[in-house]
Amino acid sequence: MVLALGIGLRSAGTVGLFAGTVVLSGGIAVANVLLPAVARAEYGSRSAAVVGAVVGSMALSASLGAGLAQPLTGLTGSAMGGLALWLAPVALAIAALALLVRRRPRPLLRPRPRVGAPRSCATGWAWP
Repeated sequence: MVLALGIGLRSAGTVGLFAGTVVLSGGIAVANVLLPAVARAEYGSRSAAVVGAVVGSMALSASLGAGLAQPLTGLTGSAMGGLALWLAPVALAIAALALLVRRRPRPLLRPRPRVGAPRSCATGWAWP
């Protein structure tokens, strides 16, 4: 969703280009950190192949973005049109993730044991 917002902002003129680049870069940075961790958490002992596929897909998508920037600009006739075309794979990924989330079995929620606050948090000297 953040990626789609960043791509959409980038096609809104000069200010949108800079704001969208910041939003888009932030979304990519967070995804690059979280996706391998999520793959490890979900797949446990089988995570090596999944993490490899995740990292490989990130490298492939980065190289496709760099390699297709100029051809897409030529195809659409403008740089803004070429940037807007990147909404299609993002929309496809959002739809695929929505389907995966719907089919995923819901874990049973267990109440967490209550843990008291650390002693330093309970005293007045830790807080102004």
